[in-house]
Amino acid sequence: MELDPRHRSLVMRSNRLLGGQLVERNLVKIEDFETANERMLDLINNGTARQRTVLGVLAYDLKVVSEEDILVQQSERDGIGVIDLRNYEINEEVRALIDPAECWATWTVPFDRN
Repeated sequence: MELDPRHRSLVMRSNRLLGGQLVERNLVKIEDFETANERMLDLINNGTARQRTVLGVLAYDLKVVSEEDILVQQSERDGIGVIDLRNYEINEEVRALIDPAECWATWTVPFDRN
């Protein structure tokens, strides 16, 4: 499924920034990020929304970083808490205001609304 042009820049920017941070924090090598970025570009044109993430390519296709490594980095070094989204429910009023494709493009969920 082709990516909506409105979301292409979001996907590209968010993945570029994420990849840069992974490299800067020595979680992945620049060469691995470049390889993952090339694969992600293919997925932007031919993959599904869930596949369009450089992190997914790095972790599951190339197997050069693990989700656990990133979570440890975030919680221990950066002091960022972890939220389990398995039981996260979005209020129907908020659902009507969000664009699910945009959420997939940025791998984010709305969290600042009641």
